Amino acid sequence: MLSRRGFLIGTGGLLTMAFVSDARAFIRRKEAPLLALPSRTAHTLYWDWPDGLDQPQLFLDGEPEVLAPTPPTWRVFLKSLDARDYRASEIKQRLQVIGFEPSQLDEEMDESWWEMHYDRISGPSAKAYRLLENIDLGPDLGRRGDGPHLQFREGGGNQFDYSLHAHASDMLALPLLQARLIDLHLPIKIEEWKYR
Repeated sequence: MLSRRGFLIGTGGLLTMAFVSDARAFIRRKEAPLLALPSRTAHTLYWDWPDGLDQPQLFLDGEPEVLAPTPPTWRVFLKSLDARDYRASEIKQRLQVIGFEPSQLDEEMDESWWEMHYDRISGPSAKAYRLLENIDLGPDLGRRGDGPHLQFREGGGNQFDYSLHAHASDMLALPLLQARLIDLHLPIKIEEWKYR
């Protein structure tokens, strides 16, 4: 599934035609986005241009990681904030399906469930997708991709990939997104991911 959302440019905030012109000029001169800083920062939305992609991908509070890390134990997972993303009945049903016994609390989680959870909820790519899809950025563009926009993609290249991805259409979409986040008083800073 694929959706695109553009940016509403007007006179009520930072997203003005003058700002768009300044951001374009900055990109031409510096080959980098013009990113204003929010007054306070609680989260960082990283952007990276992974090999083979023609659009920057967005990651919230974490490095661009494609594969899920080693699964935690059931005890650690069930005590985590991540477990709150499920209804108790969903967890109970999943545990019944795999024949879970209380003696397995300190064993690693079921790998397939952990990978699905990481790809759709706790991974940095999924967090960016889930955050941005719930923010009023502007109009839904449908299939057309006119102008700078964000693209929301569910799944990857095969039928078993359930991952969530948010991409900026181009370098100009990044400062427009940062300006919109600032207009909404969200303490989120956009920054390029630096490999160490």
